Amino acid sequence: MVCLPIEVLHTLLLGICKYILKQVMAGLSAHQKAEILAGVKSFDTSGFQTKMYGNVCQHYKSFVGRDFKGWSQMALFILGPYLNVGQTQVLLTYSKVFQIVYCKFFSVQLSEDWKAICYWN
Repeated sequence: MVCLPIEVLHTLLLGICKYILKQVMAGLSAHQKAEILAGVKSFDTSGFQTKMYGNVCQHYKSFVGRDFKGWSQMALFILGPYLNVGQTQVLLTYSKVFQIVYCKFFSVQLSEDWKAICYWN
C-alpha cells in the first residue's frame, strides 16, 4: 500500500494531535490557557513553515492540518506541564513517527527509532 499525503494528514495530523490537543485544552482553567497562549507567543517559530496566529486557546477546535503540524512541533514544550504520563508518552512516540513521516532522508538512527515504535512492548 502506498501512503498518500492525505493519509498522513488524516491519520497523524488530524488524528492523534487533534485528539490530545482537544483533550488537554478542555481540561484547562482560564489561567492555564493564558499561560499556554503566552508560551505560544514567546516560542521561536522562525524555523517553522507554519506560523501560529491568533488566540490558539480559543480557536484550537477549528484548526486545519497546517495548524496541527505547527502544534506537533511545539506541543511537548508548550503543553508539557499540563500533560499526564500517558499523554506525554503518546506525544513522544508521535514525535518520532512525525519525524519519520516528514524526513527528507533516512538514516540508521531513524531506522532504529522506527523499530522501537513498531515493536514497542
